[in-house]
Amino acid sequence: EIAACSVFMPPSDPESSRWFAEEVLPHEPKLRAWLRGRFPGVTDTDDLVQEAYARLMQAYATGPIACPRAFLFVTARNLALNYLRHRRIERPEDPEKFSICQRSNGERNGRITVDPGSGLNQGF
Repeated sequence: EIAACSVFMPPSDPESSRWFAEEVLPHEPKLRAWLRGRFPGVTDTDDLVQEAYARLMQAYATGPIACPRAFLFVTARNLALNYLRHRRIERPEDPEKFSICQRSNGERNGRITVDPGSGLNQGF
């Protein structure tokens, strides 16, 4: 689930509705195709697109958006990356990369080690 708290509602005022219909909606087919190709691990592109619309319209309410297509694609990309990042944290792809150190007699000593080849220690 991308964001349970925000549900996109089409703009209610005529100017916003016109702008959305002319400047945003024509990009939806390409956005959906791009998301499916670039982020095959995202299982529900509908949620992602709806959240991107909601965020775009929130930004539009504060002032003009110079390039709605770019804003839409960047927002959708960031949402997809966040979705995948949270899914990876909740369900690690390879839980064997995390292990509990054990003493020679088999008792755990409570320390966590990271496999040096996992890349998890990069950037520290």
